[in-house]
Amino acid sequence: MAEKGAEDSGRGDGMKGRQVLMTGATGYIGRELARRLLEAGAEVGVVTADPAQARDILGVGVPCWGREECLADGGPLEGRRLLLHAGFARPYAGEAEIARSLEFTGRLFARAAEARIPAVLLLSSRSVYGRATPPPWSEESPPAPSNPYGEAKFASEVMLGMVRRFSPLTRTCAVRLGTVSGGGEGLVDVFVLSRFVLAALRGDRIRIFGGSQEFDILDLRDAADALARLVREPAANWRPVYNLGSPVSQKIRHLAERAVALAAEHGRRGSVITTEPAGPDRTPRYGMDCARFCGGLGWRPLRSLDDTIRSLIEYYLPRLK
Repeated sequence: MAEKGAEDSGRGDGMKGRQVLMTGATGYIGRELARRLLEAGAEVGVVTADPAQARDILGVGVPCWGREECLADGGPLEGRRLLLHAGFARPYAGEAEIARSLEFTGRLFARAAEARIPAVLLLSSRSVYGRATPPPWSEESPPAPSNPYGEAKFASEVMLGMVRRFSPLTRTCAVRLGTVSGGGEGLVDVFVLSRFVLAALRGDRIRIFGGSQEFDILDLRDAADALARLVREPAANWRPVYNLGSPVSQKIRHLAERAVALAAEHGRRGSVITTEPAGPDRTPRYGMDCARFCGGLGWRPLRSLDDTIRSLIEYYLPRLK
């Protein structure tokens, strides 16, 4: 299969007219992905808690349904070719929201099995691996989630397996997504890179605890393009599970140094990096083996760490004035 970079990974005749029913289209990753699919000619419908907000974000021409409408007999699952479940509460939303997301996932997948939808794609998380084994994790690494979010994501994957059991002709796929960063609507400042960029732009001190932590960071645009590439691929070619992340891990101090250096290009100076002793939970290493996705789909990420930081700077600068 010919290798494709991120810039063309969602384009081509394979996307034209493809019917996709999507949750999470108003989220940080979801809205970037939805726009990629729409630009490529897919027929995207959206299931959301707030249809009016979805129309404001994606355009009034995009059909939107509430969650209960989606689950009803004769709802949008009937006749759709692909269900893309990207909507799920993030860890910062708290355990109650995560539980509600999991409950809806179970109902959604049960309805998808009843409707015999041909393909179901789930955005899962690297969090399913936990810390029981060291990175880089492959798809064959044993799941061992260590927090409620990881447990809920793995439970969602188990539910996805039940769709295959009750609807044997349905093809399913779970994508275990790593850390995604970059400027984009819906961004919530919870990841260290976003916080470093904000601190550098404000001239604030950046405190690093330890310094040996490593993160694999996939640019938001690359993530959206990779997922669009998977949607374009015939579901018969999908593997049941893919890892999707950056092939390169970066030390936390390097993230801070690049944030400070690139902020200086915009005249934002004064930020100082300090290092302090790490606590017991501040020495994580993250990384996944993504060879199955990159090799099987002929895809590779194109954006560098500096590209990601620049996109964050472009996103934040107008908001700091």
